Amino acid sequence: MLGVALTLVGNAATWRREKRLGRVQRRLEELEEQLAELEDRAEVRTRDYYAQFRTELARVLKEELGYGDTERISVYRHRGRTFQLLGRYSENPKFDRKTTRLYPDYQGVVARAWEDRTAAELSLPDPEKNKADYYRALEERWSIDYETARQLTMDSRALVGCAIYEPKGVDREAVVVVESATVGRITEEEVIRAMEGEAGSRLYDFLEREESNEPDPNYAKEQDY
Repeated sequence: MLGVALTLVGNAATWRREKRLGRVQRRLEELEEQLAELEDRAEVRTRDYYAQFRTELARVLKEELGYGDTERISVYRHRGRTFQLLGRYSENPKFDRKTTRLYPDYQGVVARAWEDRTAAELSLPDPEKNKADYYRALEERWSIDYETARQLTMDSRALVGCAIYEPKGVDREAVVVVESATVGRITEEEVIRAMEGEAGSRLYDFLEREESNEPDPNYAKEQDY
């Protein structure tokens, strides 16, 4: 009788334990489903953000500035000690590619424009004639090392960067960089005039309106946007 009683007690304990484990398992499955749903929503918001911003940038590059498929426009937000790419547009599919890399805030035209309000490089060596001279100029003039230069999605020969300010003109919110694969196509004056005028105001309005939907740099990198 004692053995039977002990067996019944053991079975009851096992049943309760399995019941608790079942509840825990179901709860874990529910949490996993909720997490997947949140990730799906974040992915949709990120894709919508990039698509909407791309449309705004296309208007600026083509309508405001009148540039074509040898040019590109990008917008960067300063994050700690890096820059995150928030938006990009070029008619040229090769130049239109986004990157998830975070750029050091001491390299390139974007860094100089963040520090000095504007920056320009209008005559880099032709990379098709001498790639070594091109990479050397990037490092000597703009502190862009060889490994970073090799990862660039556009071999630009002319670049103009301009900081975007909030309406009071006190704080810098982002940096716009306009690039060209050719020399003589873009001018510093044109780009700065546009960014200090209606085009810059429109880009600031988008950044302000959509700030809560800005892609998280870590999540965007994981999703390879």
